[in-house]
Amino acid sequence: PTFGFRSVTWLWMSVPPSRLAATGEALAKFPEVPYAAATTGPDNLGACAVCRDEPEFYDFLTAKVGALPDIAHVETSPVIRTLKQSSPALPHFPERTVAPHDRPRPGQNGTPAGRR
Repeated sequence: PTFGFRSVTWLWMSVPPSRLAATGEALAKFPEVPYAAATTGPDNLGACAVCRDEPEFYDFLTAKVGALPDIAHVETSPVIRTLKQSSPALPHFPERTVAPHDRPRPGQNGTPAGRR
């Protein structure tokens, strides 16, 4: 257990697309949620919940997640064994000013076609 938190559970939720951003933002504000993301498929909102124990997770699920009005369906996947967890210390990477996928494509944003 890390810092006394023994319950890690993934939540897979179904939300109407028009309410996905607002519901995801509301979910991400809960201190129990270190990670939340919009996904594709029948479950279009995923989140990780970290709680001290199962009773605390139950309270989080029923009182907080259950109070979000636009969640039509939720499934939970408790983590029973962690094989790898990232470190808070990041390795040194050379800085980039623009990631390759963020660069304008030729002809976009005034970039001449054929030149980058």
